[in-house]
Amino acid sequence: MLKNITLEQLEKMLRRENPYWQESAYPMCAQRMKETMDERLEEAVIAFAQDGTCMDVREGEFSISGIRKLKHCSFLDALFLMDDYMKNARLGRMRIMRR
Repeated sequence: MLKNITLEQLEKMLRRENPYWQESAYPMCAQRMKETMDERLEEAVIAFAQDGTCMDVREGEFSISGIRKLKHCSFLDALFLMDDYMKNARLGRMRIMRR
């Protein structure tokens, strides 16, 4: 659970990164992130939401920068994959390694 970031900050970040989403998707995704995202990622989420800084977080055999290179994805997508990996290493690894 993310405690030190507001829903408004999360929504603003999601709007910046995904401008073509349906309007109702932003509050739903922000709420889900706040309630379910692993707290070890909170510092990276806050830095990215505030000024777009892409912090690298390492857990086990993966890092956010490594996931971005491997999957050719955005920072936000890599953050979601890292969150999955932190919650369940086996399933998260499968999602990361899937082509």
